[in-house]
Amino acid sequence: MGLASERSSGFDARVNSVAGTRAADSDGHRSASGSARLGYALNERHRVQASVASQHINGEYDATAGSTTEDRSIHDLDAASLNWTAQWLPAWRSTVSAGQSIDRYETRPSSYVTRTEVQNAAWTNEVKLGDHVVRAVLEGRSDRLLNSSVSGGGGTRRDGAFGIGHEWRQDRLAIQSAIREDHDSAFGTRVTGSVAAGWDLDRTWRVRGSWGTGFRAPTLYQRFSPYGQADLLPESSRTSEVGLQYRDGSTRLSLTMFDSHVTNLIQFGAAG
Repeated sequence: MGLASERSSGFDARVNSVAGTRAADSDGHRSASGSARLGYALNERHRVQASVASQHINGEYDATAGSTTEDRSIHDLDAASLNWTAQWLPAWRSTVSAGQSIDRYETRPSSYVTRTEVQNAAWTNEVKLGDHVVRAVLEGRSDRLLNSSVSGGGGTRRDGAFGIGHEWRQDRLAIQSAIREDHDSAFGTRVTGSVAAGWDLDRTWRVRGSWGTGFRAPTLYQRFSPYGQADLLPESSRTSEVGLQYRDGSTRLSLTMFDSHVTNLIQFGAAG
């Protein structure tokens, strides 16, 4: 279990505020959080675990130059998860997990409230066959946005995915590969993958290389909130990398070169 509390008096961030108004005061914040985790071994092969976490932040921010009202942002985050790990066979291990999080953001005195609910579940498996390790995952996720400033109140999104990966190491060579397929209710089917290899030149030097693709869909907040854009497209990326590593006792040296291309990069920017 854990508890935390923080308070800051803050400072005035504006340079053009009117003395004596709320916009000229220091903008501080206070926060409180707590978490707990409980696990129980049913026997030598099965274990269950539950965890919860909660955080509350109340922060001040600068109002308009002539405002006499103290503006505040209230942010609450609550999350819970449950998982079950099972060693079915000496070579087969699996984990079933499920979780939910609720993220609520409010501003005062302006009546802006946004709430995001996320539910997720996953089934992961690991099978060891000699020098080979195979990992597979089946995932599902559901997002729901409730926003006071959005026409219709918000939006929903669902995603289901399947992925499989393979690792192999023998002597001085190691190879890793993976492929994943996502089915997104808003953006359809996307396939990503990666491959990587490493070679130990001797006991101190190692050379490695990798290539992979990525996919990231915009969140509901990024699409449907007043600060978002409804027609945002998902990010796609392609990255390649080569590296050289030296390791001897407590000495570590490495050199890495990479090349990354991102299409439809999602970022925050002022409307022009």
